[in-house]
Amino acid sequence: MVVFYLWLFAGGLIAGAVHQVGHAIGARLAGSRILSVVFGRGRRIGKLNLAGVPWVFHALPLGVAVIHQRNPRPPFAARAAGIAVAGPAANLLLAIAMTPFAVRGSVPAVCTLGMSSPSASEP
Repeated sequence: MVVFYLWLFAGGLIAGAVHQVGHAIGARLAGSRILSVVFGRGRRIGKLNLAGVPWVFHALPLGVAVIHQRNPRPPFAARAAGIAVAGPAANLLLAIAMTPFAVRGSVPAVCTLGMSSPSASEP
């Protein structure tokens, strides 16, 4: 049971990171300046510069945030909507990419969404 919760926790961290990286990509495409991507809370334990963006890591792995400076050019609403949609779109792509592993049983499937597992009689 502990392994299940560890997988769940790790999956949540990965999904959160993918979500925020999606927002970062959306912000970059919308012309916003990315100031930093922050992983976790508490005491800072490390920092990387990837693609000209500081990635800051903290001791408590609770949450991920993208800090960006909004592009001052209009249309503001369309740019903000694009940035907002980019995070869930990244999670959708992650779910699609992970589906074959969950169906095959290589990765513990937390929720199979009504998909039945292969029966014992199938090869």
